[in-house]
Amino acid sequence: MRLPEFTDEQCEELRKLGVYSEQIEQLRIALYEISACLIQPAASAAIRKYLDEVESLSRTLANRLARLSQPRDAAQHSAHNLLQLTYWERRVGEYGPTAAHVLAPPLTALADAAREALAKLPTIGGRPETISARSIRVIDDALRHGWAKHWRAQDTLAPAYPHKRKDSLLPSASPTSRFMQICQICYAAVGYDEANLERPIKAHMQMRKRQVVRDKAASMRE
Repeated sequence: MRLPEFTDEQCEELRKLGVYSEQIEQLRIALYEISACLIQPAASAAIRKYLDEVESLSRTLANRLARLSQPRDAAQHSAHNLLQLTYWERRVGEYGPTAAHVLAPPLTALADAAREALAKLPTIGGRPETISARSIRVIDDALRHGWAKHWRAQDTLAPAYPHKRKDSLLPSASPTSRFMQICQICYAAVGYDEANLERPIKAHMQMRKRQVVRDKAASMRE
């Protein structure tokens, strides 16, 4: 399966919409999560099986290596020594205290990544508009992070995030808004050329409004 990526033409369209290169880069990274958000719930069961297996095997091996590095009996001690000898014979020019110290951290990181990936999958029976609204949030966040990254690179005070009608990057379900056009390009990049984005964008806007209300309430309690 082809990994999601912008075409040269799509990058040019984004630039014409006034999207900074840093924002395009953040959107490019976000395409993977957008694609995951759009996975149909029925398909997520099969994907979940593979991710479960990766997490289980990675964590089991990391734990087993950790136990071997602290042997409790003669058999474990011998297995540990033989593993060490053979491992470092095959890794000429590399050094480390034990194979467990070298391998356990990336194995644990892989297991954690699989668990986080599982959390991004839609659940069976999930509402399509909720799943799509989540992908719209990913686009919104990528634009905001890219905006901040661009102005940090300029070593100058960032202006206000574009919010005036003509140049606004704020979420909008209007067919002519910059935000809608950017979302359409992102959806096209992950294979959803004809997606109807009005409902998911409106759902995202409602979710963001509720979050603002919750944040204000939380700050008042502090």
